Amino acid sequence: MKKRVLTFAAAAWMLSSAMPAMAAPLFPDVRDDHWAKDAVAKLAAQGLLEGYPDGTFKGDRAATRWEVAMIVARLLAKMEQANATFATKAELDEVRKLANALKEELDALGVRVTNLEENVSRLDKRVSELERITFYGYVDTRMSGGAFTNNANLNNSGGGLGAGTVPIANYSDSVGSAVLPSFTGGNPVGGGQLTPWNNGVLPVADFTNGRPLINGVGFTARAVLGLRVRVSDDIDAGAEFSAFTSQGNQFIDAYWGVTAPWQSNTFTSNSNLTGTTAGLSAGLNGGGNSPYSRMTLDSFWVVHNPSSTKAILGAFQETNMDSLVYAGQYNPGAYGPRYLGGFGFDINGKVELGDTGIFRWEALGTRLGDNNAYDTYLVGGDLEFEFEGGNIRGSIAKVGQEVDQSGLGARTVGNSTGIGNGSFFNGLNSWGGVGTGFGANTVAPLQWVNPGGYLVGQPGVIPTGAGTTTDNRPIPGQGLSNAYGGVGAFNSTAGSIGPQTQFMYGANGGYKFDFGDGDFQVYVNGNYAHTDYRPNQNSNYEVGGNAYKGEIGINLLDGDLDISGQYLHVDSTYDPYILRIGGLGQLVSPFPVPNFSYYQGLYSLHDVNAFPQNREGFRGNLQFRFDERRGLLWGKVSYLEQVDTSLYDVRIPGAGAFGSTVGGFGGVSTGVMGFSPGFMDPVFRGYASPLVYGGTSANAFTAGLAPLEDRNGSHWNWGVGGSYKFDDPGIKIDVGYERNEFFRDTSLAGGPGGVFTAAGSQNYVDVQLQTIHGAINFEVSDKWTLRGGMDYTLIDGHYDPAGRYNQFAAAVGTPFFNTMDSEQFSPFVGFDYDVSTNTSWSVDARYYSTQSNLNIPTTGVVGAAGSTNNPFEWNGWQLSTQFKVKF
Repeated sequence: MKKRVLTFAAAAWMLSSAMPAMAAPLFPDVRDDHWAKDAVAKLAAQGLLEGYPDGTFKGDRAATRWEVAMIVARLLAKMEQANATFATKAELDEVRKLANALKEELDALGVRVTNLEENVSRLDKRVSELERITFYGYVDTRMSGGAFTNNANLNNSGGGLGAGTVPIANYSDSVGSAVLPSFTGGNPVGGGQLTPWNNGVLPVADFTNGRPLINGVGFTARAVLGLRVRVSDDIDAGAEFSAFTSQGNQFIDAYWGVTAPWQSNTFTSNSNLTGTTAGLSAGLNGGGNSPYSRMTLDSFWVVHNPSSTKAILGAFQETNMDSLVYAGQYNPGAYGPRYLGGFGFDINGKVELGDTGIFRWEALGTRLGDNNAYDTYLVGGDLEFEFEGGNIRGSIAKVGQEVDQSGLGARTVGNSTGIGNGSFFNGLNSWGGVGTGFGANTVAPLQWVNPGGYLVGQPGVIPTGAGTTTDNRPIPGQGLSNAYGGVGAFNSTAGSIGPQTQFMYGANGGYKFDFGDGDFQVYVNGNYAHTDYRPNQNSNYEVGGNAYKGEIGINLLDGDLDISGQYLHVDSTYDPYILRIGGLGQLVSPFPVPNFSYYQGLYSLHDVNAFPQNREGFRGNLQFRFDERRGLLWGKVSYLEQVDTSLYDVRIPGAGAFGSTVGGFGGVSTGVMGFSPGFMDPVFRGYASPLVYGGTSANAFTAGLAPLEDRNGSHWNWGVGGSYKFDDPGIKIDVGYERNEFFRDTSLAGGPGGVFTAAGSQNYVDVQLQTIHGAINFEVSDKWTLRGGMDYTLIDGHYDPAGRYNQFAAAVGTPFFNTMDSEQFSPFVGFDYDVSTNTSWSVDARYYSTQSNLNIPTTGVVGAAGSTNNPFEWNGWQLSTQFKVKF
């Protein structure tokens, strides 16, 4: 027996770790810093180890078989006690092996190895009972802080409107602020709320992802405790509990903290925020009780093992639905996951059909985070058949606002405004307050109106307005207005659409052809989906839309080279269901960069990044891995155009064409212009018209509402990049460049008094967003990883749908000038440290420097279209640290 005594003592200590112990002095020859000190102390306390007569242990010499047998004999004696147990079955097996190997020595000591099985069988049964219940979990904490200051020379700190002042926002107070929208006309506007289409400047945000940057400190922590129960050989069950705390700035906690569980997450709230603090504490997770702590039962699950069927009640993260039909709720938080999952039920299973393939199925139902006066639910399911080389899947779902959140009375109509970003309310603040008014000009996210046949005064139309139960128009709106939100008055947004409903279904599949034993492969896949949408369930108005994608690709060089191309088509009326990001996301919404794929403060049911609405065209992708996959080169390119131009399909002249609609109500004689409900295009808004944007808007239509132009918009995207990992030293380099360009030309570049020039300024779109990323990771050791790098973003071009720059366009006689020209340089450093196998610590520091190259003077006219506040420059630091423990 060559094993050292101390080494064997440590092994025996592990086997006896579940036994009670009494304090006992250590042997004098066992050093305090010896790695086996604790093992020797415990075994001595349990009477399993005895020293020599001189009081020493002599643990560094080789143990004899006789000494090992003495320890095993004492261990077996402990096992015969009624309350003895061990931690796992594996440890009982070790006892068996030792006893069998030392059978002769144990017989000489009077210990019958043949009696061991009876004792072990008793313990084995007890251990089996203990192992029916196991626990797991983690604790994740994150602290984030930011400090940002205004660098611009222009400000409005005095609140006046003298020469050189800014009529829209107080820079010094806006930068780093999360001030809620003010309906009394006060300053400032929160920097994260600013938008180029409503405020004339880009927000105080990280330009790479659009998340707001706020002054202050946030601290969040989430503890998850999971329980698994082996009910029987056929059935397993379990539950997960979450404790979450938010102890800092609530906006920093929401965007830059640990992602909260569904029931505690502000973004899944249905608290019906209206732009004031009043609604913050409403709903299960409104987000206004900051600081706060909450404990929830996240989910309960059962698995039937023979049929591979699993049922989840509560929160669930992933589904097998096609993302073209239902992807889940977008997560605005910085640290993932991409989607927040659902809360309801998910039942799924699979059936193996021998060599034929695998049949998978799923049924689910979830409440959706939707910040309005309705409860929004989705039910759906999918079937998939997976076979060698390919698969085919069908998905179906229905979403609706079935009952009022109050649960009282019949369903009321028009209680969902669908307005995402809080700055929209500031845009409507036209009746008072120095420095915030834009007159009647504003950019409603959806420029919807009731189409012909559903207008006030027409036969069969019941225009009772929002909050009633009988209005049967697609857009109940406010009072007798035919428009989604009306123009020129705040209260016109008080009622708009709902209760909405949508039915959707789709199919997708793919197949891979293998040539040359895996060295050369060709794959094809495709998606198709259809939606039928009603903005008001009381109305018989319904709009359908289709979306489809086809892709073909090849894998070469044993999979190292992948090249693919795809054709994409998504109708302008596909999946127009309007969902609002909950809680704090309604007050300060993420800016939708880099591809402006959706409306700010709203989210869609399907994956709008992969399937942008009202787009068709081609995409290509390339990946090449080299040097035993240490290196990667990638490239992508896409060119997409509008399926339908942004020409309003509803254009009904009134008695006075334009002027009679401003602030007025009535029948068709007042004039109606806009899109029929269901038109979706978050980038290319409708053309300039006072009927849509308000009385100070330019006009791109004749008196009879014939368009002066109709242009198709396009979106270019391309990027290149690569990475390489060196083995010695352990360094990884990652670089990339990407460009998005949105373009819609205009012919309205001149005219008497600059009228057509101003209309051209509102119609013209020429926006570029460029990003450069570089990072280096250095593995200092198995535990330490250092990293550093930089992000550079440039957003420039012309985008003025509400006519903020109309006066300037008229003055210079051209619409072809930049309304945005901001660059952000953001270096960063950080490290990851593996404290232990299950414990990690990380720190990240980032500096933001944002500059503007615009030089357009302010008009100094409150409420006048064209009032601007450029240039806008700011900088600051952000620091974040995370500590996570798993068990």
